[in-house]
Amino acid sequence: MTPHPRRFLFLSLAATSLFAVLAVLVKSGSFLVGFDSRLVTALHDFAADRPAVHAFFVFVTDLGAGRPLWVVGATAVTLLVCRRLWFRALVWLAALLTATLVTPLLKGEFRRARPPFVDWKDFSFPSGHAFGSAATYGMLALAVLVVFRPHRWRWAVAAALWAWIGLVALSRPMLGVHFPSDVLAGVTLGLGWGFYWMALADWWDLRRIRGSAARVEQTRDP
Repeated sequence: MTPHPRRFLFLSLAATSLFAVLAVLVKSGSFLVGFDSRLVTALHDFAADRPAVHAFFVFVTDLGAGRPLWVVGATAVTLLVCRRLWFRALVWLAALLTATLVTPLLKGEFRRARPPFVDWKDFSFPSGHAFGSAATYGMLALAVLVVFRPHRWRWAVAAALWAWIGLVALSRPMLGVHFPSDVLAGVTLGLGWGFYWMALADWWDLRRIRGSAARVEQTRDP
């Protein structure tokens, strides 16, 4: 896959800008807050009335935090190492390790209370599950696109991973532990996080390719 640092930087900025819009709407107590309350109530009640649906989303949400994310992140880094993409593997590792610091910091800033269905002391905005899943599964999807670039099926695998991010995000309001805007903010910020680090790795690859081409041109000069 040809390096496209500007493309991924644009995607990162677009996703982060959407997060910023959501943050302003939530912080200002706009119409979104009331809509959030009605929607999370509807989703929670739907799942609560259907034990099979509730159990399914418990299973999904358990794969969106903790050890499962470490396994997914390690898989992404391992794929890159196996292809000897050393700098990209280092970038992925740094991104995944520092991602754990993002949502605790933001939750402390926004201090949004959880939905009334849970009595948890921590805050709600943005969703850590949504952010962690978007960053980790998203970076695995990007690693798959890079490592298996001769194969067309890599896009199907990446699409499945991105779809899984949406499912993890949906599980949080279905279980009544997050408002919909919490998970949307988490997903957009997590994707923006992954795209930023992808842009950094692509910038390095593009710089290396151009440097190699320049050296070849120099050797051809009489």
